[in-house]
Amino acid sequence: MTPGRGVALVLGVPVAVALIAAGGFSVVQNLGRASFPVSYQVPVPPSGLAMNLSGGNATVRGDAPSAHTAQVSGTVSYDLARPSVRHDASGISLNCPGIDTGNCDLDATVDVAASTAVTLTTGGGDLSVSGVSGVVSASTDGGNVTATGLPGRVTLSTGGGDVTVSQLSGPVSLHTDGGNITATGIMSTQVSAATGGGDVTLTLTQAPHDLTVSTDGGNITIVVPPAPGGYIVTKTTDGGNLGGHLQSTPGATDLITAHSGGGDITISQS
Repeated sequence: MTPGRGVALVLGVPVAVALIAAGGFSVVQNLGRASFPVSYQVPVPPSGLAMNLSGGNATVRGDAPSAHTAQVSGTVSYDLARPSVRHDASGISLNCPGIDTGNCDLDATVDVAASTAVTLTTGGGDLSVSGVSGVVSASTDGGNVTATGLPGRVTLSTGGGDVTVSQLSGPVSLHTDGGNITATGIMSTQVSAATGGGDVTLTLTQAPHDLTVSTDGGNITIVVPPAPGGYIVTKTTDGGNLGGHLQSTPGATDLITAHSGGGDITISQS
């Protein structure tokens, strides 16, 4: 062996070991990535379905044939070690192994009868609800929330994602800790929307009796139809501009209240 080859070998072995140590785990992780399907029938009591899903995305649809049973189906994804699944009438959870790398989750679809009242929570994935006429309360620790075609009372919240809704006609409460809120085709007379910092954009097709909107720093844009007696409009911002042609009408009973911690507020009439 020449002196030059000896030096290359001495220097090269530690470097190679370091590269394997840095990238080897991700290679093993990718090789160990897998998934398996799950499907369960869950009894629904007269009070409605209350379910907690362990992370992942969740979709709720009001198309099940029976008011007494919900169908829960989905896919469990994981790295390295297969998790076990626990399920009962109150929810589905994963027992992820100690070497879990953060990719142990369940993406689920929950089919219920349209008239079912639904209370659903998930640990952080996206959440979607449609076709349910009963009371809906749905929350996620951090994903996006979407809802459409819900005529009953609706309460939606997320720990930081966006909230996007359309075609709601019952009392509505929307909340996100930091994302945007967008609502279109809203026929509700009671609407509350609050975000910790994103923008709020609301388009209503029926005059609200009580509309309250707040953001800690984003912009607020509201479009409402004419009300028979007009509106009492209150809009305040800690630093943005106030715009829109809709003004208060003396003696009105329908209320619009909007506050931003620093963004612009625009309230207009369609």
